Amino acid sequence: MIKPIEILGFHVTESFNNRFVKALIIAVIIVFAVLRFLNLEADVPAGITWSSEIYGDEGLYVRNAVARIITGKWLLPMESNPIVVMPVFQIIEYVFFTIMGVNLISSRIAGVFLFILTIIFLYLIYRRSANSMVSFFVLALVVCNHLFFVYSRLALNENLMLLFAVIAFYLGLIYHKRSIFIFILPCIIFLAILAKISALSIWIPVSFVILYTDNGFKITLNKLKRMGASILIFVVLCILYFVFVLRPYNDYGGYYLAIVPIFPDSMHGISSVIYAVYKILRNGYLVMHGIYCIGYITGVIGMISVFFLKKIPYRRLQMAFSLWVITYAIAGAIGGGYNPPRYYIFTIIPLISIMGLLVVGLRNYVLKYTKAFKIITIVILSGYIASNMSRTIIYMLHPEWSFSNMSNSIKQTILKSQRDPVIITDIIDTYALASGMLVLNIETGPSDKSIKFSHYKPSFLITLGPITDNEVNYQYVKDFASIELQKTFDVFHNHHNGKPVYFYRLN
Repeated sequence: MIKPIEILGFHVTESFNNRFVKALIIAVIIVFAVLRFLNLEADVPAGITWSSEIYGDEGLYVRNAVARIITGKWLLPMESNPIVVMPVFQIIEYVFFTIMGVNLISSRIAGVFLFILTIIFLYLIYRRSANSMVSFFVLALVVCNHLFFVYSRLALNENLMLLFAVIAFYLGLIYHKRSIFIFILPCIIFLAILAKISALSIWIPVSFVILYTDNGFKITLNKLKRMGASILIFVVLCILYFVFVLRPYNDYGGYYLAIVPIFPDSMHGISSVIYAVYKILRNGYLVMHGIYCIGYITGVIGMISVFFLKKIPYRRLQMAFSLWVITYAIAGAIGGGYNPPRYYIFTIIPLISIMGLLVVGLRNYVLKYTKAFKIITIVILSGYIASNMSRTIIYMLHPEWSFSNMSNSIKQTILKSQRDPVIITDIIDTYALASGMLVLNIETGPSDKSIKFSHYKPSFLITLGPITDNEVNYQYVKDFASIELQKTFDVFHNHHNGKPVYFYRLN
């Protein structure tokens, strides 16, 4: 039976007297969940990323869903079609587009609903090991995380991958309750890798919670048979998908199929893997932003200490979360060097969960140093909560609309001259969501870009920085049509290397 504990000075039990504290924690969860629905068209807050994801990845991820709405076809010839590799999220987005039309709100609201489902299953995970008060408390720490707040409001595959990973983790905890889970678990993980292949790493922590029972880590013949059946089902699903989808549509997959291999040529030996793990920690906001990273640092400390403190409460859950982070970090290192911050929303849940469970669990483990530990606890939690919640509240009180304003201005200019335009871009693919227009990417598709130009005959060009900055692309465009600059825009405070967006007409 779990003993009463103290959280920030509150005596926490399941008794009637603590309903107010629980109601307060639940209110925080609800408020920060509801806030995610507000101002979905607003800019991403400054300083949240160094990657170009805010310009293009949302549009790239749902390109085929947009194409289906506009052209009636899922696949675009002579263009990369991410739906070949990552179909599930696009199908979900297509449903939202059908109901709400193609716009930033309809594309991003899907991510918020995925987030809500994620925290529901996350609560069920906590509840398997802790009482409801502790479960709600740790969930509140996750929900108010600023980085998670920002990225859960975007149309990114990571949000869907995270949902399926959390569901798979929960199924691992109840795996032995029903035989049907032998079949459901591999299907969920299969769907997760169809959201993003890096979800493959979730197999390690899921396998751990299956093998680790209340009596400790035990490998039995029955467990191995059940897990073997699940892994076999998963492998069969992957083979079937390869045979019936990846091979027939290889030409449509474009460079998305090129990034599927796990071991790229860029990795050479263990030293490069170790360096890549460091980059993951750095890029994943684990050692950045001063007090803002206190939750991650505490999570990393807990991730290490949980393997040595055998009597710590919730140890099975914390060890599983630790394996989640470690496996994903190593997989990311092996998978390549490009690791933008959005990749690491996948590690936010386990790291912040470890922080919360560690702070709660150590309360009874260090009774000799209760007063000192209480002070440390208050510093860690108040610093984490204040830094994350304040950034989110400030962001919501002062939203900026530079991308939305730019999109509306470009759309008005285009519609004055052409009803069904085709736009080509080098990186601003998210413009398709803001405008509901067909946007192609000059960087993807056949090596001879003149084929794409002659097939689609684009009449407008949007680039990050002047088109003359890229001599190869400039030559293709110049050979196709004369270039007339219409407008330039300062978007996201010239986020990407200080470059404004250039909007051209192709005559």
